[in-house]
Amino acid sequence: MKLSMKWLLPLAAGILAQPVVAQVTAMVVSVKERTDALALAEELLAEPSIQRIDSLTASRDPFEVMVAEAVATGSPVEVQVAGPRYNDRQILEAIAPRVEPTGSVRIGDTDYLLFGQKRLKVGEKLTITYEGSVHAVEISSIERNNFRIRLNSEELVRPIK
Repeated sequence: MKLSMKWLLPLAAGILAQPVVAQVTAMVVSVKERTDALALAEELLAEPSIQRIDSLTASRDPFEVMVAEAVATGSPVEVQVAGPRYNDRQILEAIAPRVEPTGSVRIGDTDYLLFGQKRLKVGEKLTITYEGSVHAVEISSIERNNFRIRLNSEELVRPIK
């Protein structure tokens, strides 16, 4: 018996589609379960303990309410002033004196900066803590007498002592 493509393709599609149809019909929820879920949702929304979003959007700042309550009760309000914001260049210039390699060495074709027993090559990062925040300084190039360090898009040249 010889089957043509005209009959083979619909036959294969029908055989392969049977598991998919079975999964879809298994996912459909019955009418009773849907009406029970809707009734429960309406019951929960009707409870007075749930606050309306309209009353929450009336205040501009979420902390404004806390300050107003503290002033009304007479309790002291603690205000923390954020520290100064520095750009990448200022942070890099402040961090740079802390990056003090003990020397440099060339092994094969790769140059390394020596920090005691630790060796770092170009592209590796050195983590430095400055004013409580951790910064990852990348070594971008190593030359005979100096090296370059990078913080995000800012670079700085430092001498090797």
